[in-house]
Amino acid sequence: MHPRSLRFGFAFAAWLALAACNREPTPPPATTPEGAVRASLVLTRNGDFDGLLRSTLPDADYKAWRAEWEKARTRQPPPTPLQREQFAQMMQKLTEPGAEDKLFKQLQPQLADLRAHRDQNLPMLIAIMQAAGNNVIANAAGLSSAQKQQATEAIRILADWAHGADFSNDDKARQTIAVVCDTARKLDLKTLDQARALSYEQTMADYRTGWYGLKKLLKIYGLDLDASFDQAKLETLSNDNAHARVRETLTLAGTPIVSEINLVMQNGHWYDADRLAAWRAQQSQAASGATLPAAHTTAAPASTSPAHAGSSAH
Repeated sequence: MHPRSLRFGFAFAAWLALAACNREPTPPPATTPEGAVRASLVLTRNGDFDGLLRSTLPDADYKAWRAEWEKARTRQPPPTPLQREQFAQMMQKLTEPGAEDKLFKQLQPQLADLRAHRDQNLPMLIAIMQAAGNNVIANAAGLSSAQKQQATEAIRILADWAHGADFSNDDKARQTIAVVCDTARKLDLKTLDQARALSYEQTMADYRTGWYGLKKLLKIYGLDLDASFDQAKLETLSNDNAHARVRETLTLAGTPIVSEINLVMQNGHWYDADRLAAWRAQQSQAASGATLPAAHTTAAPASTSPAHAGSSAH
């Protein structure tokens, strides 16, 4: 694989990670099984990740999660001088005046190389990204095996979509750079220490900013995540007022992902039973001395994939 193509791929992945705002739908109350599932879809679509957590965890569990997040953040090792320098340089390049033109000029040789070697390099690049995504899902704490399987399917669909997307197109590259720079300016983070010092509320706000940037970026290449969330179909399969089962069909890149979600009623609110059980099992392991995840991974409910965020965090 040509080194310049590899650098382009990892640069593109980094821009995705960085990753405005249209009128948002309002999530329904989670007082019915379908309402609970729809609320998770809407909250994910809107980038309201704290609201998503509040909706998917009972109050006591949510408070425990918040306390764990704060503790995990204090245990992070300080960044190295090299990490500080690299972060500052990246943010400076993305936010300086005229950044869009400078970055596009730097990217042109890599775009030309990608066009010349697309059939040779792109499949390998997508395979690397797919493997990385699957690894994140496999190691995601607090997810049931069914949810991990669903997320893995979403990653496969996204990989298939990426094979047909024209990432070497100059006009689309210009639009992508504009979105990335705009998102970086909205984040307004100049140093890594500044990013590490963000409060929980500020972190969630930045996740939302990055999520909007990511959705705009993917739409440039034909992947409309808002449409996927908005057009999801739900069907209640069973409901005895204590336990329920809802079938969700979420179409991603033209391919339906069908899942059946078990829900449990607690204090007038329906919760994803498998998600809640997995979370509580994780808490039980932590209480017995298992290592807690780092703050930056614990605090990212949508960190695996867009489809997974909307369909597994119920």
